[in-house]
Amino acid sequence: MNRNQRIIELRNKGLSYQSIGKIFDISYQRAQQIAVGINSRNVRVWNKIRDDIKKRDDYTCQICGFKKKKLVVHHIDEVPTNNKYNNLVCLCDSCHIHLHSQSGSVDKSKYPRIYCV
Repeated sequence: MNRNQRIIELRNKGLSYQSIGKIFDISYQRAQQIAVGINSRNVRVWNKIRDDIKKRDDYTCQICGFKKKKLVVHHIDEVPTNNKYNNLVCLCDSCHIHLHSQSGSVDKSKYPRIYCV
């Protein structure tokens, strides 16, 4: 079994991307990419979507309002394959980390710019 197959197997068993990343000494993002089958074509498509979302959100974090070029595009429903534009939002690194630290217990009323409440 190769590394990619092992990563997919571990994810199917319920391990988090962070845990898988630590096992294989890769970032959690790379573990996620492997688990959901990201390839070079998908990367090109994702890069276009990401750029479109950043432009749409005026390069502004949708939580704190911080404006900068280096932003991440967050999946609101946390499903990495759901790349519908209404499921994507720009966040700064700090807000993105904070939001993911609350995973499963996010008070959506605190983030009206992201979640329709």
